[in-house]
Amino acid sequence: MTSDKTSAKKNMKAILVHDFVSDYESLEKTMTLSSEVEVPQPKKDQILIRTMACSISPGDIIMVQGNLIFLHPEKFPFVPGMDVCGVVENPNGHTGFQKGDIVVASNGVSPVGGMAEYMAVSAFEA
Repeated sequence: MTSDKTSAKKNMKAILVHDFVSDYESLEKTMTLSSEVEVPQPKKDQILIRTMACSISPGDIIMVQGNLIFLHPEKFPFVPGMDVCGVVENPNGHTGFQKGDIVVASNGVSPVGGMAEYMAVSAFEA
């Protein structure tokens, strides 16, 4: 018999971008704070970090504006933010990290996820 707690997905707070932002006046309509976003599950080469801070870099602005085709999100809504500082929550089998380690990380050419409570990042980018 399995517990409902073990099969339930955990949610987190995150900023969601629902469409490209053309000007600063449209930010209020296109970006929202949600508490219904699932905590990402780290893939094989990733670790899960609890985000402590996220910068807003030129790449983030380009991503939110939709100005470069190779920096488009896979789908809307998406969580912006590529450069973060945080605490390792799940090292996911990577021996170079332990739960509780403080890391600075980047999501590289897939600049999404940092403006949330948790972010899955490549172990090689942390």
